This record gives sequence, C-alpha cells and structure tokens, in this order.
Amino acid sequence: MESQQDVKIIQKCVVKNSGIIAIQTSLSKKEITIIYNNFLDIKKIVENIEDLGYIVI
Repeated sequence: MESQQDVKIIQKCVVKNSGIIAIQTSLSKKEITIIYNNFLDIKKIVENIEDLGYIVI
C-alpha cells in the first residue's frame, strides 16, 4: 500500500463483503484495521485483498 489510490482500491474491495462493520486505514503505517461480525469469514477478505495483488501478513 503505497498511495491514497491503493487505500481506495482496498477499501472498495473490502466493503463489498457483507458483515463489514468498519474499516480504518493508515497509509503511513501501511496498515488496515477491519471490524466485522461473526458471520463473515476473514479468509474471504484476505483472499479478496490478495487477488488485488497485495500481500496480507
């Protein structure tokens, strides 16, 4: 995640999943915090982000 454009792309991808309550991004820390309910499988979010070409650690 290098630019504000990257942040927008990732946010747009993540919020498409039902069960997302909130998402917070920090470009300076290159970090995303996602709050989601128990009905959402976090593996699906990880796969969505990785499908965009980003690495999730």
